[in-house]
Amino acid sequence: MTLEATEIAPGVARLPLRTPTVPPATHTNSYLIGTQELVWIEPASVYPEEQARGEAWIQSHLDAGKQLKAIVLTHHHPDHVGGAEAARKRFGVEVWAHDRTAERLHGKLRIDRLLEH
Repeated sequence: MTLEATEIAPGVARLPLRTPTVPPATHTNSYLIGTQELVWIEPASVYPEEQARGEAWIQSHLDAGKQLKAIVLTHHHPDHVGGAEAARKRFGVEVWAHDRTAERLHGKLRIDRLLEH
């Protein structure tokens, strides 16, 4: 697995971030979707150095004139939501998730917008 950011399709980029996940895995994929207006799916890591790496990745897109609209969480596992609060603070965007994810994260992370199927 490459640990660098990779464009996997037009408007879809992936960055593996080191996370406390289930072995033998060591990383969780974080995705950036969009061409001008972007959503960051799975900010993933609880580790400050990995959060900084993810934030630098996002910042490089912002420096290119793109706009981050939101952070999207697919589910509540710590290896997928670990960097969400740091990213919210860093970029001043909302966190979006399904209502079941919001229920499981209640009291741990504020969800700003509920997503439906």
